Amino acid sequence: MGTAQLERDGALALLTLDNPPLNQIGEQVVDDLEEVVDDLEAADDVRALLVRAAAPRRCGR
Repeated sequence: MGTAQLERDGALALLTLDNPPLNQIGEQVVDDLEEVVDDLEAADDVRALLVRAAAPRRCGR
């Protein structure tokens, strides 16, 4: 996952989007998100997913 970093803290999964400069949702980000969702669907211990951005700006154009 090049644009998405997944961490776990107990039952919480933390997904950090890192696609500078504006964290645009492009094809690579979508592919990475699909991979994360697939991994989390198989995890019985995850109860919540928090999505955040590595940069100070949120997703944009």
